[in-house]
Amino acid sequence: GDPGLSWTAFCDQIAQLAPGQVWLHNVQGELPGDLLYFELEAAPLEQLVQANRGRRGFTFTHYQPKVGHNAELIAAANERGFTLNLIADSFKEADEFLGWQVAPVVVKVPEDTPDRLRTPAGHPVERCPQNIRRGVSCATCQRCAHPDRDRSIVAFPIPGLRAADIPPDILAEMM
Repeated sequence: GDPGLSWTAFCDQIAQLAPGQVWLHNVQGELPGDLLYFELEAAPLEQLVQANRGRRGFTFTHYQPKVGHNAELIAAANERGFTLNLIADSFKEADEFLGWQVAPVVVKVPEDTPDRLRTPAGHPVERCPQNIRRGVSCATCQRCAHPDRDRSIVAFPIPGLRAADIPPDILAEMM
């Protein structure tokens, strides 16, 4: 849609999508909220969840469940069909986020990370299929659109970041 749309107009467009339509929100950017304090805004999120009813919208968020009312807002959105994937910066943080049991989790990794790994707590980590197989897109994979997917974590490679370029102590923190 038009990036100049008001939030209400944007939600109106979402409500016009076909029933069952899979759609990705925020290719870049974040959900409405207080970015200074990292708290989601309940009213705009509720408006988006309502607009998404009957559709299969999903997104990724840096809003952490441990801040303010984020955990309950994120859990409620996922329970009602709008999938918010929590973005972790490390495998340790991914384990922490899974422990909250409010949302599926993705993690950022160097681009040369193996296709399959495990977190320190033993959760499986698998690279985004779009990054390892030709012809796969968010529209064809739809893994991140499932709020109730298994406790596996989807890994998203950071373009241009290779494990060899990361100081060993920082790499150990990531993995």
